Amino acid sequence: MIAALFLIAAYAEASIVVRAVVVNPSSVQKKRVPFKSYLPKEIKPENIIDAGDLEMAYDPKENAYYVFKDFELQPKEAVTVEIEMEDVWKIADDEI
Repeated sequence: MIAALFLIAAYAEASIVVRAVVVNPSSVQKKRVPFKSYLPKEIKPENIIDAGDLEMAYDPKENAYYVFKDFELQPKEAVTVEIEMEDVWKIADDEI
């Protein structure tokens, strides 16, 4: 079971940070909680600044990369994951 809350985009000088909260919904059992999040199609591995200990893979059906990891969480435990990536959508002032 996974409960993920995506808080998109804390903008910081030419980078974007995507955050997700992964929660064990059980109040009594330790659980393995899988996390998987697709990245925007414009994002490639070279655009990732920091993904922590998340792994990255490519899904040809979706034509997009994704990050993933299984978390061993105690009852009601939550962890926040962050992926920092380059702002590939930034438009130069002279192009506007």
